[in-house]
Amino acid sequence: MFRLHLVLSGLLFFSLCKGQIQFKCGSYTGDGNATQAITGVGFSPNVLIIKCAGANAPVMVTSTMTAGNSKLMTSTTNSATVTTYMSSLNSDGFTVKNTVQTNTASTTYHYLAIKSSTGCKVGSYTGTGAAKTISGIGFQPEVLFIIPDFADATYTNEGIYMSMRGKPTETVKFSLGTPGTAGINTWGADGFTTSSGLSAVAAYTYHYVALNDDNSSFDYGSYTNPGTAVDNTNITIAFQPVFVLDIDDTANNNPIARFNDESGDASMQMTANGETTNKIQAFNSSPVGFQIGTHANVQAPNSVNYYFAFGTSVLPVELVDFTAEIVDSKVELEWLTASEINSENFSVMRSSDGKNFEKIADLSAAGNSSSFIHYYYTDENPNSGYNYYKLVEKDFDGKTQESKLIGINFNLELNVITQLYPNPSSDKTVLYFNSKEGGMYNLRVIDFNGKMIYSAQLPAMVGENKFTLLTSDYSSGTYSLQLGDASGFYSEVKYVKSE
Repeated sequence: MFRLHLVLSGLLFFSLCKGQIQFKCGSYTGDGNATQAITGVGFSPNVLIIKCAGANAPVMVTSTMTAGNSKLMTSTTNSATVTTYMSSLNSDGFTVKNTVQTNTASTTYHYLAIKSSTGCKVGSYTGTGAAKTISGIGFQPEVLFIIPDFADATYTNEGIYMSMRGKPTETVKFSLGTPGTAGINTWGADGFTTSSGLSAVAAYTYHYVALNDDNSSFDYGSYTNPGTAVDNTNITIAFQPVFVLDIDDTANNNPIARFNDESGDASMQMTANGETTNKIQAFNSSPVGFQIGTHANVQAPNSVNYYFAFGTSVLPVELVDFTAEIVDSKVELEWLTASEINSENFSVMRSSDGKNFEKIADLSAAGNSSSFIHYYYTDENPNSGYNYYKLVEKDFDGKTQESKLIGINFNLELNVITQLYPNPSSDKTVLYFNSKEGGMYNLRVIDFNGKMIYSAQLPAMVGENKFTLLTSDYSSGTYSLQLGDASGFYSEVKYVKSE
């Protein structure tokens, strides 16, 4: 049996439901042991923020840091990332060490874990002493964290910086709770450019986390306060949140956060302070959003506050996976739902150009479910060449929602590249290609100046083949990967090397 598997990049979701960013907001009670493993996150985090419910500073971790390293968000000691607080990021969570910031016996800790995906990009760069442009992110960031990773007494308050696009005094130093402008010069369509100041000190390493507003799991916005603060004011956003970070644009720049597991009207200043009241008081389901008190951090008279929020939209179907495989000259489709509410059926749609679709099947849906359900459909007569598929889910009340597209090349008579994954990537990518006869293939990599920077001879068997290309030494940019057979026919695909 010939089986060609198309590897898809990350989780796919219905375009109208919980979408681009995978996250988990939760809490745990410290056990006071040397290390404590926190599980049940559901993925290996690329970003992690931990805040003690008591008067201790928050800790931030990214997957680009040296394994086991992290940094206090309010650090003022010109420190690099350290091994004090964290042990590791794991496949289903993380492990913390015995410190007051992350693991003291019988103490409550709240966390926000995020997985790098379409709407979240995690990376690092080396400062040059001048403005530094970071590209290849895949979107224009709305919120950006920059984490200096060096120790140098010349530069003070090297904690963590946060910038929000459109916020006039856009850069906030967590170490001081004060605004500043030494951070981001411009917000590009595919990245950002730092200033020549603290965000780009020559030869030093910086980590960054970029977030994009998708209005389904991450929302970013602002609100203007009245002349006199009004208690229990509701701020309407795209969904009911489970995490909100709120910050005033002028003098009261200590960020305020509320985690979903906090009770009553408690929230926390993201500094070495414990829980407080009269700031972010509640998360609302109707109207969807959050409620604020009268404290100046969240409602100073006539000021503007900016916020970002993570949450979930309560919509009929949560689709967490949608894949295609070529099996015995047919295309097998499979999709997985995590929950369904009032769902009637799925229509399978196919297109040869990604624009004009025809319905090829209807499958009954589960109706109501809170557990994972697999669905399968075999396209017996796929088009020659590329086939694009999408799902249209219909509710019993007649409302519909569409999935994102997936595509697969069904030309088994040619020697062709069928997939490049991950793309973009920072250190390696896997080239999948089909061979109709087997034999040797010529692979060459052409850079953005037209220069061949790599070539190799690849042995292939009949059917599916794959080759891992190491790219950690490549400069950021777009490359052409060309695969040629003995006849001189070349198949080509573009590859984007990120930071």
